[in-house]
Amino acid sequence: KVFVFWKNIQSTDRFPSLLKDSQVQFTVSVVEKRGVKTLQAENICGLGGVPISVQDEVDQKKTFVGGQNLRYTGTLKFFSPKQGFGYI
Repeated sequence: KVFVFWKNIQSTDRFPSLLKDSQVQFTVSVVEKRGVKTLQAENICGLGGVPISVQDEVDQKKTFVGGQNLRYTGTLKFFSPKQGFGYI
């Protein structure tokens, strides 16, 4: 097993991600965290070096209020970076 961090995915998507069983190519580096050495994938891309693009496929399965391209405005009331959520 090799650890994958989203920032190492070469992608044109807004939120880079991978789909299970996707074929990818990558380089490997040794990363030390808290005294433990682990393998981490870097420069992750599709076969042949193409950027990974799965956002459109995932978005087709979602239902968007007002349509996929409609954007709303608001004022942030609360956000916790540590927990990764908040309210607008």
